[in-house]
Parts: sequence; structure tokens; C-alpha cells
Amino acid sequence: MDAVRISAQLKDFPWGGLSFLQSLVQRPDRLGVPIGELWMGVHPNAPSTVLETGEELASFLAGNPRFLGNLQEFPFLFKVMAIERPLSIQCHPDSAQARSGWEKEAEKRTVLDRSVWNYQDANPKAEMLVALTKTTAMCGFLSKEQMQHNLREVLPESYERLLSSCENEEDPVRSFVQTLYRLDKQELQVVVTEYAQALAKQKVISYPPFVTPLEIARQALDLYGADPGVFAPYLLQVINLMPGEGIFLKPGIVHAYVKGNGIELMNNSDNILRAGLTDKHVDYEELFSIMNTSYVKVHQIPTLQQKGKYSYETDDPFFELARFEKGRYEEENGTVSVLLCIEGNTKVTNGEQSRSFKKGECLLLGASLDTYHLEVDGCVYRASYPTKR
Repeated sequence: MDAVRISAQLKDFPWGGLSFLQSLVQRPDRLGVPIGELWMGVHPNAPSTVLETGEELASFLAGNPRFLGNLQEFPFLFKVMAIERPLSIQCHPDSAQARSGWEKEAEKRTVLDRSVWNYQDANPKAEMLVALTKTTAMCGFLSKEQMQHNLREVLPESYERLLSSCENEEDPVRSFVQTLYRLDKQELQVVVTEYAQALAKQKVISYPPFVTPLEIARQALDLYGADPGVFAPYLLQVINLMPGEGIFLKPGIVHAYVKGNGIELMNNSDNILRAGLTDKHVDYEELFSIMNTSYVKVHQIPTLQQKGKYSYETDDPFFELARFEKGRYEEENGTVSVLLCIEGNTKVTNGEQSRSFKKGECLLLGASLDTYHLEVDGCVYRASYPTKR
């Protein structure tokens, strides 16, 4: 049976959780260390290895092309996120933008460290997030009217002095955002001071563990001070997800995950254009060049339920996600996929062959595997390449 165990790579981030991922992969030695992500895939920034052979996954696939079927390369990056405090304000490119950006930075890559590259690869990046616990995210700009209302409320003096003229621009949302981000340091400090004073007068109404715009803004001010990213909770839609609910973000959607734990699935890309709330490299102008300022209300991903199987329905051509609760399932395959056990134990059977794995472990299934029987005692997520799009 073409099924092999692969490793998942832990990634430390200052915004990461202190126990969630450590408990998932049974690493008590890492408790108390902020770990934000668990990666499964071939991306060079944290490649998986095949546990049976010790090879990096990309090398294994090159030597065993039947696992990929008709594909030339592994198509997605599969993650688990543990978010204790807000990530950076960020945006990802589409195919044309990624290729152009990668080519544009060819010389930069020869002389500068990877940490200051805007483009880590030439791939587009759409992504989906499915909550494992109650989760808050900021994603997609508010409408012109909502943004205008918010800014008048939290920046009454600065709005009249600096922002009111944006209302008459062809793209008012873009103008609001770019004006705030292009303030010089002295002016930014003045505006942030007014913002902090306005927020201090507001009463916090909490709904823990969800986080409100006011709470996000106050935390951002405490962590980053005079950073234009602190305005984000009043520029972006704030979304709360219950466990099992998800959102799908196409390239160009500005976002920042705020708090919670979830499954993240995306193109095989680590292209991140950042614009605040981070100590990492930022490039406001490059982010402005790829961001989508249109108002599109962010909705939960529709799910197709068949007994204990939940399929998350998006139109992305590179990846799809399904969740399996306790039960037995007969699955058609014919595509490369990764199974991650979140709870309990799981067994995959094909004919007389079977593979078992437990919480925190993952299994790569080859495209050469046409069908298999899945026995789940807990919960499993499956990331795969779509076969019917």
C-alpha cells in the first residue's frame, strides 16, 4: 500500500501558543515555548521527512513519482496553527503577482538574507482556516461606509485633518489605508496617541475566548505602539469561528489571525507581504500593489456532511480539506493526500495491508492508491489535491 508516515515540523513564533501544538505532537519538552505552526509538506522553509527512509519528502516523491500521479510537484502546504496573540497584518499574491515578484527579486536573493525577501517562492497563495477551538480572525476590508464610521469614531480630530479627503477618491478604502500607512513617524505618533485616548474611553464588553475589535486594538497598542497595523481592527472585518467552522481567503485579501487554534491549508507557498504588528520585514508599498480593497463579506466555508465526514467546499484548484469524526469510511482516492490525526487513533486499510497512526501523527497517501478503508476513533483531517475540478 502506497502510504508512508511523514514528520510534521514545529515552527516557533512569538505569537504562538504555549501548549496546544506541544500537546498535539506530544512534546512536553517544548511546553512554555511559543510555538505557532506545525508544517506538513515539501516547502524548503520547513520540509517534512519520510520517517521510514529518513529522506526529505521532496526527494522521496522524486524517486517515487507514482505518489504524485499526474502532478509534477507536491501541490499544497498543510499546517496546524496555535495563535496566542495577533499575527502580522498580511496579504498573499496570486499567480501572476508571485511570478512577477519572484523574478523582480532575483538579484535581491543573491545578496540579502531570506528574512527580508518579499517573495519566498514563485507560487500563488490562497488559504483556508478551519477552527479547532473558538477562533477570532481579521480578514477582508470593511466597506467604505463602515470604515468611514469607525475612523470618525476612533480618530475624530485626525479624520477631519488627514482622512476626510479620502472620501472623494476613486477608491476611498485604498486611500484611507494608504494615508494611515504613509504617515511620517512624528505624524503617526500624534495619530496613534489620539487613537489610544479614544479607545481608553470605550467600555470593553468581552466574549472570551473570542476577541473584540477594541480588545485587539488595545493589545496591539501595548505590543507595538506607533505601528500603523494597530488600526486594523477598525479597517478589517472581525470574524469569530466556532470549532469546525472555516474561512477561505483568496490571494489579495488582507488579514491577520488573532487568537485560537486551527487547521490551515494553502498552496505550496510561504509568500507573505506584511504590513505591521510584527518585528519581521515589512513592505507596505508591495502589499498595496497586491491587496484587494473591494468589500466582500467573509462567509464561512460551506460544508458537505455525509455521516461523520465533513467536506469543506471551495473552488481552489490546488487543495481541498475534509474532516472525519469517529466512524468507518470507504474512500475513493486517486490523488496525493495527507491525513493528520487530531484526536485518538486512525487506521487506513487497503486489501490486506493497513497502517495505523495516532494523535499528532500524519500519513501520506499516494495517488496510486485507488480506494481505502478509513477507521477513525477520534478525529482526522485530510488535505488532498482535488480530482474533480
